[in-house]
Amino acid sequence: MVENLIELRKKLQHLAEQLELKRSLSIDACMSEEEYIENNIEVEKPKKRSVSNSEGVEIDYLTKKDQIDNAKMKSSIKYIAGLSVLIGEAVFFVISLIGGLGGLMGFLLTLPFLIISLSIYIDGKKTKKQIQDYFVSLEERRTHAKQIDKINELYNNNEYPKLLANYNAEVERLKPMYMKMQSEAQTKLDALILQMAGEEPVLAEKYHSYVNDIIEIIDDGRASSLAEAINVLIADQNAQRLINEQIRQNEIQAQAAEMQRKEAEAQRREMERHNRQMESAANEQLQMQKNKIDYAKCHNCDKEKYCYKQICTGYRPKRD
Repeated sequence: MVENLIELRKKLQHLAEQLELKRSLSIDACMSEEEYIENNIEVEKPKKRSVSNSEGVEIDYLTKKDQIDNAKMKSSIKYIAGLSVLIGEAVFFVISLIGGLGGLMGFLLTLPFLIISLSIYIDGKKTKKQIQDYFVSLEERRTHAKQIDKINELYNNNEYPKLLANYNAEVERLKPMYMKMQSEAQTKLDALILQMAGEEPVLAEKYHSYVNDIIEIIDDGRASSLAEAINVLIADQNAQRLINEQIRQNEIQAQAAEMQRKEAEAQRREMERHNRQMESAANEQLQMQKNKIDYAKCHNCDKEKYCYKQICTGYRPKRD
């Protein structure tokens, strides 16, 4: 029995090796030329560098041009308006001094306008500075982009053709190697298929993808024959399916519980909102009842003479 199990183990291992070789040869035989070159080439395919960086800077500027023009116009208006008001206030201050209002009085009269005009003036000046800084930065970006475009153009004209030629040469070197590899792989694959067809089958083809699992079952001592090993395999698969189904059901239950929790939370918030509304309405009603005028008491109220009789602000008996 032990000798038969050892012999079975050897046959299964031989089959596993054949199946792995068959899988590898099938991949090589079906591989396209592009895939083979991509997997084996040691030279990176060169790419042309962009020579339109300066265009990108100009496009960026054009997209912002209207916004910048509006900002320039607004800053100029604020700058001129603020400066004009400041000059006018200075003139008014001088006139107030000459007119005898006194420096302090003139200063106090012009102080609010001074603060507003100064704020407008500073804001306009600040915006103007930001626009100036933007154009300085824009010019620097233009210069840098042009330099990069020039460097890239030199690379495209001089270095790129050499690198592309080296890459193409490597591709041409690999093409016959690919044809040889594919031909050899197909020849070996055909021979292996014939060999496997001529050997006594040790395992039904539908279990070929599980051959390593069957070997592991035998190595673990869980089966003493191929039939037992297959039964253990099926039992393991059924158990795994049950586990997977249980996991799936647990996930479904967890999702359902989470949905219920969210619905309960939403209902709780809605109930709290409803209770707040009811409480607010009750408070309003109570306040209305408190403020409701009891005209029978009005003539005895100390507030009668000056009460508008729209709401009751609190009954107070007349004093003798």
